Amino acid sequence: PGSRDVDGFVGVCRAVDDFFEKDGIEEVPLTDEPEGATVGERLRRGEVVLRVENACTLDDCNFLYGKCTETFEKYRAFHGRPPTNGRGRFAVADSEAFDFDVVSNAEAVFLNVLDALDAKMPDIYDQLFAPGVDWVARQPTTGPRSNQMDRPRPDESLSQRCPTLRDLYMAGELEWSEGEPAMNLYEAPGLFGAHKDH
Repeated sequence: PGSRDVDGFVGVCRAVDDFFEKDGIEEVPLTDEPEGATVGERLRRGEVVLRVENACTLDDCNFLYGKCTETFEKYRAFHGRPPTNGRGRFAVADSEAFDFDVVSNAEAVFLNVLDALDAKMPDIYDQLFAPGVDWVARQPTTGPRSNQMDRPRPDESLSQRCPTLRDLYMAGELEWSEGEPAMNLYEAPGLFGAHKDH
């Protein structure tokens, strides 16, 4: 009996580890008890955020941090004050803020994240991105097509042509909230307030 108790405890611990971490992707709970059955459902309900480890090398991280710092300082010099809330928010595609090297480096990091999610948490695609009857409701409310009254749904062949997050991105089929994707740089007392992108 004592051995079974230990085995059962170890099994429960492994199940908890599997629930909250998947090979370098950690689920950070935003509620006391996330109830979604899958990570895609938990994300959809706003119960968790994901922290992806090793999405880029230290050199890439330092490069992007340095470029964000330069842009942050340019903003401060131009406006005579730091950005609101001590946070510099810079759209990656802003050609006035970043050159091609920065954009391509940031895109490489983003693709690493998409590849990790596709490989380790494929239900994120099914729950949040796959075409379906609720597709329109899952789109950003501040995106470029958000003001279209009868937004057309993509045809069902999109999920066959683009079965992964990377495929959707490479085909230009992901729709972003305004100003996304972006890099944020914080300085004291900078903060990232609670918000919902869509």
